[in-house]
Amino acid sequence: RFGVRIALALCLLLPCKAAVATCASGVDAGGGDDFDGACTAPMAAEGGAGGAGLPATVRQWIYDKRPEGEVSGDHYVLKEDAPMPTPGEGEVLLQMLFWSVDPYHRIQQSGKDTWEEPHPLGTVQGSGTVGRVVALGGGDVAGLAVGDIVSSYSGWQTHAVAKAAAVRKLDPSVAPVSTSLGALGMPARTAYFGLLEVGAAKEGETVLVSGAAGAVGSMVVQ
Repeated sequence: RFGVRIALALCLLLPCKAAVATCASGVDAGGGDDFDGACTAPMAAEGGAGGAGLPATVRQWIYDKRPEGEVSGDHYVLKEDAPMPTPGEGEVLLQMLFWSVDPYHRIQQSGKDTWEEPHPLGTVQGSGTVGRVVALGGGDVAGLAVGDIVSSYSGWQTHAVAKAAAVRKLDPSVAPVSTSLGALGMPARTAYFGLLEVGAAKEGETVLVSGAAGAVGSMVVQ
């Protein structure tokens, strides 16, 4: 429910040509693009290969106010005039195709220390993303090329610069690339290592999955 509410709230802020949706929790928001539409909806495509035709500015969704209860569009500000960044040594410029809206975002917005510091106000909402490489910086870019599809943690914005060594190249022929934010991403890794290594469940033991309908819980059950 959190993801759906955020997606709907953000859609009120977006130009009509853009779409954003959640999917780490398995909610279908009715999106679709060249890769898949089963889980998340894509950002509007802009620009071209190698940065040719890229807009001069970037749209960013800024986390502006801490919520007391439910999260809504009132807690965000859409910034439409952030300058388009230029990749430096060992960096790549990404055009976002998908981003995630996850339950842990709400935990980070509480203003209290948990497993990490609270999400700072006045900054781009952090999240996992899938993007297309549209420009390369100098030096070692980890073998990446313009047009490659990668996963990163670039947040809710249309474009971002990322360290080439910090992104992971995706193969669209293996699975829909949006699954790197869900069934083949962080929720699945949490389920796998939580059950098999941290929990170390053994034959004959009983495992209770209290959130079996959630992104992690559903993977644990499978």
